[in-house]
Amino acid sequence: MSGAPRPVSEFELPEFVRQLGEIFEGDPPPPDVLHSSLSALEIDRAIGIFDGGRLVATAAAHTLPLSLPGSGWVSGAAVTAVTVQPTHRRRGLLTSLMRHQLDDVRARGEPVAFLWASEAPIYGRFGYGLGCYSCSLEVARPWSAFREAVDLGGLRYVDRTEALEAFPALAAAAARGRPGFVQRSPGLWQQDLADHPSRRGGSSHQYLVQHAGAAGPDGYAIYRKRMPAEEGDSGDEPRLHVSELVAASPAAYAALWRHCLDIDLMASVKAGNQAMDEPLRHLLADARAMRVTVADGLWVRLVDVRAALAARTYQVPGTVVLEVQDEFCPWNAGRVRLEAAEEGASCEPADTAEPDVTLSAAALAACYLGGNRLTALAAAGQVAECRSGALARADRMFGWPVAPSCPLVF
Repeated sequence: MSGAPRPVSEFELPEFVRQLGEIFEGDPPPPDVLHSSLSALEIDRAIGIFDGGRLVATAAAHTLPLSLPGSGWVSGAAVTAVTVQPTHRRRGLLTSLMRHQLDDVRARGEPVAFLWASEAPIYGRFGYGLGCYSCSLEVARPWSAFREAVDLGGLRYVDRTEALEAFPALAAAAARGRPGFVQRSPGLWQQDLADHPSRRGGSSHQYLVQHAGAAGPDGYAIYRKRMPAEEGDSGDEPRLHVSELVAASPAAYAALWRHCLDIDLMASVKAGNQAMDEPLRHLLADARAMRVTVADGLWVRLVDVRAALAARTYQVPGTVVLEVQDEFCPWNAGRVRLEAAEEGASCEPADTAEPDVTLSAAALAACYLGGNRLTALAAAGQVAECRSGALARADRMFGWPVAPSCPLVF
């Protein structure tokens, strides 16, 4: 019989990481990857469920900042490593993990949790909402000309040591004004730039490129080349895979993309985890040259609704009374009055006030970063307007001119 979730001991951590490899990649990780993964884990946030001494379910979290609408950040739980062994499905283990983890997040005083879902339907029942979308962009090189010439003089390759020193600050600078960015911990930077040969999946090593403008470094790109398995194999054209392209200025953005699109011998360039309003299309002379596939991106959970709503900036001043329905985190259930002003926002209990809008915790989380409109969720039956004009007012408040985006998968 399976026990209750509990913290994983340091002695049990290698088994924890091996289970992640088996479930997500099919095989346990090799020793170098195992060591790197262990170094990135926050041991006190790794939990497991055991059955007769055998690990059968896992979950973990990183303590990481999430960028919010405006220029603010909120420290939250970046949930990861959620697994249940196939032999133990449909026994409530995932619900037990989520119960234990969200209680822990609340006890730590973190107002939000966020994650990438291996399957989209999994986390809605625990109050997670789809906070931002993830776009995969692909451009065929023969049609990749830009409208205008780009200055490429600020580009240079850097090694891993230089990247570890420079890229974290560049990522933080580029995130200003873009909701949904998650800042890596030093351990995650080490892991993501380790470039283990066993993790390349048939592609080349990582290429690390940095751009510098007049004021200094202002962007970087990380990519790999993937060549056909055999010469003349038309089923697998040479392709450049951009895993990350971060820019704090339009000049850096254009130069880094132009560099990627100019790499010889590649038939196309593909980049995942891009924003819905990615500017690349507007640089291209042929807007049809870019193909876009949209998927779910970062899922968000408001663990403390009042603290979370007070932490972000709102597009326009206003007041709205929300009636929040939250069965999984019942401390959030009830009415709150959100007041947004230029100098900041406040969110307080409003038990006796008439609600303007009624919605679930998941629907509220879906709008938290400005990536969804309350009116769209209302059209899907997930939000109810209780007072005429309240939805339009709330939409103006919660909206944001820049689409949220999370380039980091953790």
